[in-house]
Amino acid sequence: MGAGFYMTLAAVPIFYVGYRMAYGSEDGFVYRQYLKYKEGKKESEDADRLHQAVLSQAILDRARLSSFPRETSGPDLSFPEYAAPVSA
Repeated sequence: MGAGFYMTLAAVPIFYVGYRMAYGSEDGFVYRQYLKYKEGKKESEDADRLHQAVLSQAILDRARLSSFPRETSGPDLSFPEYAAPVSA
C-alpha cells in the first residue's frame, strides 16, 4: 500500500466535510458567504446607477451652460475681491 492509497483514504473525509459545508443546510457557511456577496453586489449596482445618473446630469448641465453666450457686463471677476467694496 503506497502513498496513493493513504491520500485517497484521507480525501474521503475532507470531501465529506466540504460537501457538508456547502450543502449542509440553508444556514451553512458557504450559503451565508453567498448571501453576503449577493447583498454587496446589489449595493454596488445601486451605487453605480446613482453615479451614472449624477454623471449624465453633469454632462447635460455642462452642455446647457456651454450653449448659452456669456455676458461680459459687470465687474471683472478675475480678482473677485475687487468686485465688492470692502469696509475697513
